[in-house]
Amino acid sequence: MNFSNLGLDSLFDRILNELKIQEPTKVQESAIPEILSLSTKKDNKSKLLIMESATGTGKTLAYLLPILEVIRNEDQGNPLVLICLPTKELASQIKTHLDLVTSKFEKPLKSVLLLGEAPMKRQIERLKEKPFFVIGTVGRILELIHLKKLKTESLDFLVLDEVDRLFSKEMREETETLGKFLPENLMTIAVSATLNRNLEEKLIDFLEIDRENLKEVRLPAEEILKKKITHWAFYAQRRDKIPLLRSILHVLNPEKALVFTGESGQVQNIVSQLLYKKIPGVAGINAKMDKFTKQEILRDYKKGKIKILVTSDLSARGLDIPDITHVIQMDIPQSQDFFIHRAGRTGRAGKTGMNILIGDRGEMFRLKNFEKNLGITIFPKMLYGGSVREIPGEMLQDPAFFEQQEENRKKEPETYGAFSQKEKGKADLKHPSKEKADKSVSKNTGKERKKHTENTFTKQSLSSAHSRALQEKKDSEKSTGKKGIKTSGQEDFSRVPQTKTPFYAGIYSPKKHKRNGKKR
Repeated sequence: MNFSNLGLDSLFDRILNELKIQEPTKVQESAIPEILSLSTKKDNKSKLLIMESATGTGKTLAYLLPILEVIRNEDQGNPLVLICLPTKELASQIKTHLDLVTSKFEKPLKSVLLLGEAPMKRQIERLKEKPFFVIGTVGRILELIHLKKLKTESLDFLVLDEVDRLFSKEMREETETLGKFLPENLMTIAVSATLNRNLEEKLIDFLEIDRENLKEVRLPAEEILKKKITHWAFYAQRRDKIPLLRSILHVLNPEKALVFTGESGQVQNIVSQLLYKKIPGVAGINAKMDKFTKQEILRDYKKGKIKILVTSDLSARGLDIPDITHVIQMDIPQSQDFFIHRAGRTGRAGKTGMNILIGDRGEMFRLKNFEKNLGITIFPKMLYGGSVREIPGEMLQDPAFFEQQEENRKKEPETYGAFSQKEKGKADLKHPSKEKADKSVSKNTGKERKKHTENTFTKQSLSSAHSRALQEKKDSEKSTGKKGIKTSGQEDFSRVPQTKTPFYAGIYSPKKHKRNGKKR
């Protein structure tokens, strides 16, 4: 199958071959003919194509190529295509993709990038050159429309990329305001990794679409999540999550990991604590970071100079980063859409990947629904003795499992990993913010009580702990004849036993049970 078989000119086969793209992806096979069909329909009515497919499946080219096929021979004039995006980073990436293709044309098509932080005067000058494509964030696009510097009456195509974000609570008002300036007989393409039926109804009302002019291309995310990505989950209380993350990184040594946190304010905290513990190649990005620093970090991450990137959901949305081997979620999101957006960062372009979740007891209950709705299996794991172990099925079936883990943590607070109990001779990887207790006597009761003093964690003790951890790893290699756990592909993950008990069959399924004669 080549691109000309989908209704595109053979010119695109040549251009894409030069870009080392030999054949279309599944979403491109489905979407390109539909867009071409709708765009040539002559009934003077607005049309809508909904495209839902996982991150990294080729959605951008799935809409850019047929649009280019339709307009490439048009005369220069007012803008014909408006592409709206929720973030500056995503807008810049779309512009880059477009330029890669159009630069190969005999007569390159002009385009302009409209971002909120860029100088408006320069953008106005670029608009005077009458570009075919206008790409930008909704806020800046509206500003230029109100100033009458951007004309929309000639538009043939509107693309709403990451449409679920564009209609989120924070951005919906701006997006709906934009709708007031759109012409009739417009072809709209709404794109997202997750596009539910409620959002579909909003789009139909927003664009005043008749059902006969609506087409859908939906490739369920579960196909990618099920076939290309291995899912593990580790239990940890909130205070133990960062130490557990550190231990996971130490054991797995991922080639390129993306760490998600639902709290933007925690990004720098996680980065600082990992660096304190001498985890190499760590950096973070957040929404408040300036543009140039963020671009520099992302550039180093893509080149491999940074191996572990910590980010929030907001900052990561729209990032196009290839070859991510591991996604690590520091919390288990309530929204299935967020789970899909996070996990979909790995296992892209036909490669395999790993999605690791770290959750407390309350969060673990959400995994049942993710497994059933997405048709995936999330394997419960723990760290013990410096390696990843399965959690036996009988443990998961035991209602007292979590209570026992909490008791173990109280008795042995400095354990190596979320489930394991500390053994003699194991590395003391205690977090620097932990407190150590001294004994004192209460004046009122005469009983001993704990007196907390700040733990002074010296470089010498850190070095000693690290050395013991390395020695333990060497001893393990000698006894097993293996050099740790490789993580470059799914076949390597199979070295770690996968329990036959998925989460929905175990303790994570909410059910009433009795303990000590009481209902829980």
